[in-house]
Amino acid sequence: MRQFAEEELILFTGDYRGKRFRVARQPVTGLLLDAIDSGRYTMFVITGPSQSGKTVVGFILPTLYHLFEHGEDVICGVPDLNMVRDKWEKALYPAIEATRYRDLLPRRGAGSRGGSNMSAVQFRNGATLRFMTSGGDDKNRAGYTGRVLVVTEFEAFGESAEKSTEADKLEQLLARQRSYRGPRRRTYLECTVTIEQGATWRMYKAGTESRIAMPCPKCNGWMVPSNADSDRKQLVGWEDAANEFEAHEGASYACGLCGQRLSEAERFEANRWAVLVHRGQTIEGGAVVGEHPKTRTLGFRWSAFNNAFLTAGDIAEDEFRARNDPDEDNASRRIHQFVWALPYQPSAMDSTPLNWEDVKRRTDREAKGIVPINTQWLTVGLDLGKYLAHYVVIAWRADLRGHVVDYGRFEIPTDQLGVERATLAALRQLRDETLLMGWAWPGGTAKDGHKRPDQVWIDSNYHESQQAVYTWCRETAQNLRSELCRPCVGRSAGQQRSLVYRHPKATSATIKLVGEEFHIVWLKADAMHVVEVNADYWKSWVHQRFRTPGTEPGSLTLFHSPSANEHHAFAKHITAEKQLEEFIAGKGMQVRWDRIRRDNHWFDCSYLACAAGSFCGARIIPTGVTRPARRGGITGTPLTMPDGRPFFVGDRT
Repeated sequence: MRQFAEEELILFTGDYRGKRFRVARQPVTGLLLDAIDSGRYTMFVITGPSQSGKTVVGFILPTLYHLFEHGEDVICGVPDLNMVRDKWEKALYPAIEATRYRDLLPRRGAGSRGGSNMSAVQFRNGATLRFMTSGGDDKNRAGYTGRVLVVTEFEAFGESAEKSTEADKLEQLLARQRSYRGPRRRTYLECTVTIEQGATWRMYKAGTESRIAMPCPKCNGWMVPSNADSDRKQLVGWEDAANEFEAHEGASYACGLCGQRLSEAERFEANRWAVLVHRGQTIEGGAVVGEHPKTRTLGFRWSAFNNAFLTAGDIAEDEFRARNDPDEDNASRRIHQFVWALPYQPSAMDSTPLNWEDVKRRTDREAKGIVPINTQWLTVGLDLGKYLAHYVVIAWRADLRGHVVDYGRFEIPTDQLGVERATLAALRQLRDETLLMGWAWPGGTAKDGHKRPDQVWIDSNYHESQQAVYTWCRETAQNLRSELCRPCVGRSAGQQRSLVYRHPKATSATIKLVGEEFHIVWLKADAMHVVEVNADYWKSWVHQRFRTPGTEPGSLTLFHSPSANEHHAFAKHITAEKQLEEFIAGKGMQVRWDRIRRDNHWFDCSYLACAAGSFCGARIIPTGVTRPARRGGITGTPLTMPDGRPFFVGDRT
């Protein structure tokens, strides 16, 4: 592709309009093209500063290379129909017309000067350029296969359509290549960086996460970026400028090793001799050492430090204007994304960042279904759906370390019995065949070697099955003479105003217990105690537990499994939501939970099991429980401890 670029590609815009493409003008492009030509990779995730050649080498060049050098079809992903015409008329068409391949342009129909339908362009060598967008239904991205996929601004394809029954739109595009064996596919994804959670940054880091290392002409050491924003810190001399002219004049890049300033000529020369250092690799004695990441995806990024089209002074002006822009949020976004190719940190920040891969690796030595010896309490969280229910079982050790003993799901035969009867039947079966049987507790205090749960908290938000939940909890309490199972209602700031959790300060005629961000309410009409839970608080609590080192009090671990993918789905559920802190004028910092994946059921189960643990006594910091007033006693079924003892002393009715 490098040879094709320098022999065939003629630039059609900018300072070098009408001239052949030359790697020497922007040396970083040589690193990319050599990596493409190496044959090591099948997917290329490409990002860099705006107006630095990213679209040329990441979108236009691979499209022309496969259409004309190989004469093969190319699937071209473009965000929307308006951009299809824009990319064709302002990028692809003029690029082709400037080369000797202009004679292969269609003379009529799509792609010709008078053509209107831009879904596919048939060239006179037989190759077809097939456009696909992120809009419309899934059928727009189905029914066409190809070995080569080139996508521009691919983050627009990263989300599932609301009514789509398939995977996200980018995955649908990638599925068009499945008729070709993996090593034969070629996928080029070009985009501007957005945020850390955006597809560009995620896929860059999931690939080789390559860095550009350059030799310093001053100290002869190798400047290897230690992290993504290292290059930005090497722009010096502009910080104390009074205006943008002073910023421009005083700015230069400095070596990250010796601190000496580099002239523009020295920076350019350093970029000419640059090498790629992939994730986990270093440079020793001028050679790249370390194992290559086990991936077929090249994650390639360059920054303003590598952009030969702009000087340090030009970038310093951008930095100065951004620093003094009254709209700090917009300025920060602009400087991160368009200048340094860094993810922007929005004003709504993830306050409890948790990676699903970290969660799945949080395993302890106990196998599935085994309760740790020093367990003090065992709690279960249940989340109900119309056809499927989920549960999570957590053991709480005496040192306040939590351990997920088991999790699973079971079917609700709604089609056969209707929601209410099906839910009740499924819950009865779960109680009799699982909950009352308990989980293996070798070395524990139970005579039969099994520990039964101390509390089972079940989400009763689902209106159609609510009465079935109440009935199940009520009959279980009557049979066991203890309130083992408790219906719960999760309250969240992300819901409508009437459902926001409000923590009571004291007990009352209806509020029977005030706990740690939960309280128990007596519903007279249903003769039922219901737990109202601050879902936002307990979701954050769960994420904090998975971030706490596994040997520390207040941590959560998962049961051990010989399979590396055992906890894959569970970890995805746990991280299906993220907590955002967002500053809103007039209201200050507001917290809300934002769902990023559809399936979050084991997350809901986990926060209920954790809240139930607090009810039993598993608290990181011990807190008092507000007792009810003696006057009038308790109305309805007595509120009991997990072992059957009453919560309150006094007359009860």
